Amino acid sequence: MLLYFSVSNWGMIRDELNFSMVAEREQAHSRRLYLLSKFKRRVLPVAAIYGANASGKSTLVEALIFARSFVLAGPRSRTDGIARNFYCLDKTYQNKPSAFSFVFEVDEDVYEYQFSVNDEKVVAEGLKQISSNDEKVIFSRNENGLVEMNEPLKSSTNAKAYIEGCSSNKLYVTNLINQGNTALGFVNQWFENIRILTPNDIFGAFNYYASENTPLSRTGGQFLDCLKTGICGFVREEVPAEQFPIREEMKLWLRGNPQQEIPLMSPNRDMFVVRWDIFNQKVRLFQIKTMHKSQDGQGVSFNVGQESDGTRRLMDLLPMFMGLIENNRSGQSCICVIDEIDRSLHPLLLKRVLSDYLDTLNARCRTQLVFTTHNAELIDQSIFRRDEINFLERNNQGAAALYRLSDYRDEKGKAVRFDALLQKRYMRGDFGGIPDLPMVNIFDSMDVERTH
Repeated sequence: MLLYFSVSNWGMIRDELNFSMVAEREQAHSRRLYLLSKFKRRVLPVAAIYGANASGKSTLVEALIFARSFVLAGPRSRTDGIARNFYCLDKTYQNKPSAFSFVFEVDEDVYEYQFSVNDEKVVAEGLKQISSNDEKVIFSRNENGLVEMNEPLKSSTNAKAYIEGCSSNKLYVTNLINQGNTALGFVNQWFENIRILTPNDIFGAFNYYASENTPLSRTGGQFLDCLKTGICGFVREEVPAEQFPIREEMKLWLRGNPQQEIPLMSPNRDMFVVRWDIFNQKVRLFQIKTMHKSQDGQGVSFNVGQESDGTRRLMDLLPMFMGLIENNRSGQSCICVIDEIDRSLHPLLLKRVLSDYLDTLNARCRTQLVFTTHNAELIDQSIFRRDEINFLERNNQGAAALYRLSDYRDEKGKAVRFDALLQKRYMRGDFGGIPDLPMVNIFDSMDVERTH
């Protein structure tokens, strides 16, 4: 589980920005908080991040995307540069490193992993194990190489050689995994358990909506029907393979993996699945379609591209929610991050989906959902705790700053009451995180003639 994340010198984030998933002492919705018994601290299962356009919400998500990708893969060759996004409103920051830090829990143990990079190399990296009263350095590195190495890394096979042979533009934890050393595999696994959905992402395994005996095929239609989208199920219809150009390398892969299939999406967002026909030695193409009921009760199929943007967004989100619920049932940990969760969705519909999801949680659940939004309907203490609502703002220098609703104090130094109605106060600007709009007509500032 994620406890803290911090980043600096990234995009619109200049100074260190700290994001916390550790709960405050308030008791609202406490039944769903996971307890770190060794530390006597509780962990939040959800966090909403509000902010005006260009406040840095997507920048924060992009920092997570970069960090995850850099840990799991890293540069392909020793000569590759590092594609970081430094703070560009002050040119001196181009020469300063971008820094990332994660404090996370694995099997009741807490670790801090951090690294800093410039355009060419890793300038610092380190991993600590944190106890309630002490810290143990597992390894640390500076731009000149290894500084310190301890257990469980020290006695693992060839660890020192793999670290000393690591290229300057790659992380040690990445190189260890690439070389087959699993002593720090839990770090790699923790980053693999982060799922990120951006506004334009499409659920990659949408073929399961129309597969036999999968959770999506069994419940996807029920979910979308319950939300009055008109969809009651999904079907596959075979279409000529020529309808969708299939690359030769894809055909070769399918021929070598005849039990697998590849989901494809057309420019107009119609969904297809291609697989290899082992008996006829050719590719077969199937189109996934949604099913609706006509007035006489008969089923009518629609291309997915004919569905509304909101319906397709629900189709993208549903697998993520189902994955969270399944992981909670099995006691597994994962983190889902959704940028602009409210894209194309009615505020009340999204409020209901999130409320019903949160009702499935209990203190044994180890998953976390983090999302950015503009939906003021969600600033509701009957659904979220005050420490689960975050605001992101840019200051006068253009740098981003993040704070919680639980941190807010009015002019009299008073916090937000537990029973306060917050939507109107948010829209009024009491908590920040909204656009700073001019008091004059914005079109009067343009060099155009006013029509009368």
